[in-house]
Amino acid sequence: VGAVFVFNDCKAHPLYIAEASAGGNGMGIDFEGAFLDGADRYHKRREIYEMMITNMSDEQKLEVTVRLVKEVLGGALETSGDLAAACKVPPSTRLVNKRIESATNVLTDTLDILTSPEIKVGRVGTDDDQDDDVASTNGSKADQR
Repeated sequence: VGAVFVFNDCKAHPLYIAEASAGGNGMGIDFEGAFLDGADRYHKRREIYEMMITNMSDEQKLEVTVRLVKEVLGGALETSGDLAAACKVPPSTRLVNKRIESATNVLTDTLDILTSPEIKVGRVGTDDDQDDDVASTNGSKADQR
């Protein structure tokens, strides 16, 4: 979850400060020069998120989902802070303020992660594959009778 703030250079949020200074595990992270922030670098961030998510267990995916909803979307519903401000500022003025732009990108990335197929748990293959499996199983039972 902290990666979403660090990758978007959203320095005003406490999660950025915690991740960048302690790395969540006592090791500092230095992303200066990494240049992952900004709407034009969205695809690079998306590739990293996808790689991170595909290497998670279902339990970890659920934990990340809960934390994103609580800490990012919950933060957007608060009355103050950059995430809340990003929801209130008209789109035409968002790019004027770097902090609001970063917060907007955090919200965009969070919604993308929460709606991505990779974050879904307990699924193997697509829905069409599962429907075919159910149909073939039902058909084989009927054939056995």
